[in-house]
Amino acid sequence: MKILVLTFGFFICTAFNKPDNSIALDYRDAYTGIYFCNKWCSIGIGTETSLMSDTISISITKDATDSVLNFNVGNQDIKFKLQGKNLLAYPKSGHYGGELFASDSLTFFISTGHAHTCSYKGKKKS
Repeated sequence: MKILVLTFGFFICTAFNKPDNSIALDYRDAYTGIYFCNKWCSIGIGTETSLMSDTISISITKDATDSVLNFNVGNQDIKFKLQGKNLLAYPKSGHYGGELFASDSLTFFISTGHAHTCSYKGKKKS
């Protein structure tokens, strides 16, 4: 009889203790992917300024650091800290920033000095 009561008690206790099979989602997942962007650069040489425009594909991935996204821009990897919809330079010493619109559009800039700045505006490839 004790075995029957213990077995019944075991089933009752375990019936209400279901494992949590939900997966914790990372909010940055919505922003990762390939973006097709228009690129505008201003390059100053002496007293002359040259303007260039082009199109480029940019890959965005999650960084191991929380709230940080990796942007692969050409042959350059740049990290942005995601704060709300704003993209902030990470680490803070960089001269770049931007903004995400919904989860499929972005705009950002990169400045490598007073004479060279590039702006990007793009949409995620479907």
